[in-house]
Amino acid sequence: MGLEGAATDPPARPILPLALLLRATWLIVAIGSTSALWQRLDAIGVTPLWFDESFTAVTSASPNLRTWFHLASLDSAAPFYSLVMWAWPFESDVGLRAASMLMLAAAVAVAARWKGIDRTSAWFWATLLWLWEPGLTLSISARCYPLLLLLCTVQTIAFVRALERADENRLAWWVGAGTLAFLTHYYSAVPTALQAIVMIWRHRSALLASWRSFLPAVAGLGWFVWHFPRLVAFARPPIAWYPLIGAGEVPKFLAFPIGMAPAVAAFVVLVVLLARRKVPREIDDVAMVSVVSLLLLIAIGMVRPLIVDRYLVCIVPGLLLSIACIARREALLPIALMAATNVPLSLRDDVAWRSTFSLELAARDLGQVRTVA
Repeated sequence: MGLEGAATDPPARPILPLALLLRATWLIVAIGSTSALWQRLDAIGVTPLWFDESFTAVTSASPNLRTWFHLASLDSAAPFYSLVMWAWPFESDVGLRAASMLMLAAAVAVAARWKGIDRTSAWFWATLLWLWEPGLTLSISARCYPLLLLLCTVQTIAFVRALERADENRLAWWVGAGTLAFLTHYYSAVPTALQAIVMIWRHRSALLASWRSFLPAVAGLGWFVWHFPRLVAFARPPIAWYPLIGAGEVPKFLAFPIGMAPAVAAFVVLVVLLARRKVPREIDDVAMVSVVSLLLLIAIGMVRPLIVDRYLVCIVPGLLLSIACIARREALLPIALMAATNVPLSLRDDVAWRSTFSLELAARDLGQVRTVA
């Protein structure tokens, strides 16, 4: 059965106690969502930019496109986010961070308005994206991750639609979103490559007939080939600053894309693997791609010092979509919603901690020393 058909065939009506519990749970979620919004607005402008955000500020203030290109070519990051921020008209600390909040809000809106699944599942997916705990901090940081979350949300939807019917228009959406995600963060190549394997397995003949849909990927790969020597320079052992992922850190990395405690996250991954075949085949494919991508990225980080937890953002939309659909089908929605409502009392402490690693603070302190001298 196609996924669009599944959208008009919701699960059986729950018994009365479960229905009442679900209504009470949505009330808790509404309170948690309001708290999440207030925390973001409260913390967005309280501290100076930290080191990585300072580079965003520098590139966004480039006087022309040639200067931006020069700075982007020196960085180890993919270029699309800095290009978006170069075009963004607000260069203050709050203005740069506000862009991230808008990108997250766009991702939530895209998920909530998707008609390919039933309305409850779509709203649950949007709720998980909004309340995803690491996203609370990332959404008030002037970095690429909210944009990556938005693009990967679009890519996940486009992937499901292309699996359902691999025509040229749907393939173009999938390839275009995947290319922009890759040009936002190179590690999104892992889930995109796995999606491509699934797509080839399901629709080999249709892909050959729609070869023009893949032209955007050529531009993305062209930039990557040109930029690759710079990436190699940053990955050399004397320069790479990330530690290897130890066995004791694996639970933390499993927990990050789900936003729950490590033990709960490990249980959720297990449930996704065991229950994935009870959802439409397209969602099953999304679940497998997400879990395998997560394990592959962790394995890479255990071998080479190349991974930190926030690099897993590219698999978050697919994994949370799988959780939403499985929880809906298995009548686990109230439990899953309450587990997701995990809003910290204050984001200020985390933002303040990151801002101690700040070029703005260093410049201020140096200015004070110079004044005294």
